[in-house]
Amino acid sequence: MALIGDVNARHTASQAQDTKEDVLDALFETALMAVPAYQMIGRGAAPGNIKKEWIVDHLGAYPSTSTDIDFVGEGNDASPAAGDDVVRMFNRCGIIGGAWSVTHTQEAVDLYGMEGAYDREEDRKVRKLLRQLYWHMHNGALDAQSGGPNSGSGVNFRKFGGFADFVSNYANYYSESSLGTDAQPTATVGSTAFAASDLTGHLETMWNKGGIPNGTIEGCATAATKRIISSVFAPTSTTNTIYRRQFGSSDAMIMLPVDVVQTEVCTINLHLDPGVRSGSLHTFTPEFWETNMLREFEVIELAKTGHSKKGSAEVEMTQSFLAPNTFGKITAIA
Repeated sequence: MALIGDVNARHTASQAQDTKEDVLDALFETALMAVPAYQMIGRGAAPGNIKKEWIVDHLGAYPSTSTDIDFVGEGNDASPAAGDDVVRMFNRCGIIGGAWSVTHTQEAVDLYGMEGAYDREEDRKVRKLLRQLYWHMHNGALDAQSGGPNSGSGVNFRKFGGFADFVSNYANYYSESSLGTDAQPTATVGSTAFAASDLTGHLETMWNKGGIPNGTIEGCATAATKRIISSVFAPTSTTNTIYRRQFGSSDAMIMLPVDVVQTEVCTINLHLDPGVRSGSLHTFTPEFWETNMLREFEVIELAKTGHSKKGSAEVEMTQSFLAPNTFGKITAIA
């Protein structure tokens, strides 16, 4: 039996103008927002000025020979000597901020997934500033203001120094005196092909300086860098070391973003961190790294100059590296 084909039926492909759209009234934010070190470190006292200072005292190297021992003879008179000076260090406050504007029309119309365009822009701006702030905490360089407000693009803005800059250029953070060798941060350059000895040697150097006081240290790296580090500790047929790598508990094997490498001198917790430069690992003890907020995150509705609604958000802060020998980094991991 023959079938008659109907080619004149109204269908969605040819006449879709009056087909009602089915759009979910929600917004999904998928941007990477991880800030692990920011969540681990402490909140220090607010600066009393645009420069935060702290005092570092250090006993020097651990005795290594008998000549390092101060023996005295029986009945000898005391021979007092001047005490060692302490080191005063500093970091400047920096301002990170931005502004936005929304027309009255945009605020009045119905929008998907939000009550209003102004509030949406405010939320987006603050979240962006947090990511910028966190990146600078790891990587930013110390700088001083070289001009007044609205002085043009050639002006250096006041910036606080970041983790990597402090480890490499700690002398730029001196207010008075200087750090002895065993009080300094540890900067290590990885070998051409990263090996377990690059990490263990780095940790041993920090430990010898007294930079791992609690037996555990935190390490932050990007996913690609962390994969390279992890691979040198993964079990292979040629592995005959005592290093042990753990992925959480037996109930959650290889599911946690943080894993643990145990070496002879300490345990290091490895964290996925998008704020660290590719090819670098930042190692630290959280209790000696503090943020110091001169002005907390602040959102201000700006004065109106027309039929639009303007806002700005700013944060002004610095950070303190209280015990410099507890900070380290490995670079050129490949």
